[in-house]
Amino acid sequence: MTLFEAILMGIIQGLTEFLPVSSSGHLAIGSALFNLKTESGVLFEVVLHLGTLVAIFVAFWSEIWILIKSGLRILKNTWDYTSYHMIKRGNKDKTAPIIIEDEHQRFVMLIIVATIPTVIVALVLEKLILHAFTSLIFPAVGLLITATLLLLTTKMRSGALTEENVSFKKAMFVGLIQGFATFPGISRAGSTIVAGLFTGMSKDFIVKFSFIMSIPAILGATILQVLRFESTEPINEMIISYSAGMIASALVGYICIKVLLEIVRKGKIHYFAYYCYTVGILLLFVTLGGYHG
Repeated sequence: MTLFEAILMGIIQGLTEFLPVSSSGHLAIGSALFNLKTESGVLFEVVLHLGTLVAIFVAFWSEIWILIKSGLRILKNTWDYTSYHMIKRGNKDKTAPIIIEDEHQRFVMLIIVATIPTVIVALVLEKLILHAFTSLIFPAVGLLITATLLLLTTKMRSGALTEENVSFKKAMFVGLIQGFATFPGISRAGSTIVAGLFTGMSKDFIVKFSFIMSIPAILGATILQVLRFESTEPINEMIISYSAGMIASALVGYICIKVLLEIVRKGKIHYFAYYCYTVGILLLFVTLGGYHG
């Protein structure tokens, strides 16, 4: 993989990870159109996702830092709660500690709860998901599904649920949808935002929840691919090209986060449905035509 190809794929990843058009689907299309082949292609895709992960941290750093501190506080509260019931139960002068004290700690628990179904779906359907990357028919169908989901937002109104009052059951539902979005062509951002609006979450909250919810999913996929990684490519060439791709995806991804925030607030996310329909139908015709040609 050349440096130019790596940067190009990084730009594609940055543009499509946060805009509701499926980054995995477009990476598959880009690889086919530009005939980009690499023995460690799966790892390269993970590296590109790490770039967009950096974009999330930069865009939401203040919120993420609060959540990190809140997560540590939850661990301490859990220890205190356990200690109380194991050791101090007889002391009637002390009340049982509270594990979840505020909305920030509740946000952390919502992320944890939402991640569970994502992991389960990804592990159970792993072979099927990997098979879906072997043909462009799957990204084509996935884009058509994404387009249909985005059009549904024209019938939805922004709810009022936030981290303070949204149920864990609804968070799990959004996490379940995120799990199925690992199929190429199905937009993770688009499908989770639609799922959040469907459950009554507010526009601002579901966008933030969708982005931050992707952090454990991306980190988990990264660790898994690193453990499985085997390649005969020269390590020096890989470091340079992969780093360039990651930087490109991070820079472009950050810009797209800001753009999508405004689009969702203005209720115009369904505009991307027409793009997904167009690309999906064209890709379907081209792919099926190739089989018969």
